[in-house]
Amino acid sequence: MGKMKILGTCFALTLIGLHPGFAQDEFDPLGELAEKELPKMIRVQVEFIEIPQEMMTALLSAPRKSANDTELRAELQKQLEAGKAKMLETQMVTARSGQKATSESIHEFIYPTEYSPPELPSPSTPLSPIRIPAIPTAFETRNLGSTLEIEPTLDVSGSLIDLRLLPELTYHTGNNTWQEVTEGKDTYRVQMPNFYKISFNTSMALIPGQPFLASAASPKDDKGDADFTKKVLIFVQVDVLTVGR
Repeated sequence: MGKMKILGTCFALTLIGLHPGFAQDEFDPLGELAEKELPKMIRVQVEFIEIPQEMMTALLSAPRKSANDTELRAELQKQLEAGKAKMLETQMVTARSGQKATSESIHEFIYPTEYSPPELPSPSTPLSPIRIPAIPTAFETRNLGSTLEIEPTLDVSGSLIDLRLLPELTYHTGNNTWQEVTEGKDTYRVQMPNFYKISFNTSMALIPGQPFLASAASPKDDKGDADFTKKVLIFVQVDVLTVGR
């Protein structure tokens, strides 16, 4: 009798599995349950937009109602299309929640940081009017260009992202000459490079799909100094990408 009950139960379950109106309709591969189970990726985009100082003052004079900068970004898009604003750089990198990621577009600039002092010829060598110039003895490497480091964390509800980020633009703007010696037709210089950097390092909570004005900085002028007549508005936007969609 017990075996008959078990067989009957198995047969009923088999019918439920085959019948289109039963178990097959209980799990929708495109439904909310499947959406929660699929892995998520987080895409972070950072934009550097240069505008005149007066334009920034006018745009930010209106009182803020929320952290949503969609309207502000849309207004800047109009200025970009009209040629009144300039897009300096757009950075983008995608990572898993809780993982660090880096995107780089750089040139490795190697430069000397220490020099040996110049020397006169040794008395044991033939007389010569040429002395031994300062010689580089130590070097460093500086990355020039665009770098973005991120560490996003998606909350349990999937509606908020905690983001740590470090975007950076670095320029080589010239060299300072610390010493210059002319020996005959040859000139020897001891030089150190000048760099200009736009960057910030912060953490923030963001809603996916909404642009956010994260920072403002001053760009460099033609001489490599800070140009306070202009501003670079730095926007950040995050998007949650469901793998398989």
